[in-house]
Amino acid sequence: MVSPLFSIALLIVGHITNRMRKLSIISGLLLLLLSVGVTSCKQKLQETKGVVSDIEGSKLGDTLKAMRVVSDGDTLLFSLKDAEYNDGIMVIQDSVTVSYIKGDGDTLRALLVSVKPQPAHVVDLDSLKKAPLKTR
Repeated sequence: MVSPLFSIALLIVGHITNRMRKLSIISGLLLLLLSVGVTSCKQKLQETKGVVSDIEGSKLGDTLKAMRVVSDGDTLLFSLKDAEYNDGIMVIQDSVTVSYIKGDGDTLRALLVSVKPQPAHVVDLDSLKKAPLKTR
């Protein structure tokens, strides 16, 4: 024979277990929705190729702040605050590939700037030997 206190204890434990199960299911669903919501807001990394038309530096000239790149007829303004450089620093008229995310307003945030190498200039020494020597 089962005592009445034991049967009441089993009812309470069963009730608590059902509540815990419902609570864990609800909290799991909320956690899933929260994680999907947070990861969907992540900005996508974009990439463009173009030619540098202007570079803005600091007053001392030791820091690059921004650059303008002409790409497919559009002029894009990039902030270089967080940028890393691959294959050196660009100068005006260099071809570059810029990996970026959206920034403030019309300014885009450049994250990686890759400079495309330019072809070397070949100097023909034979033609220079025949030229007259010019002095001041």
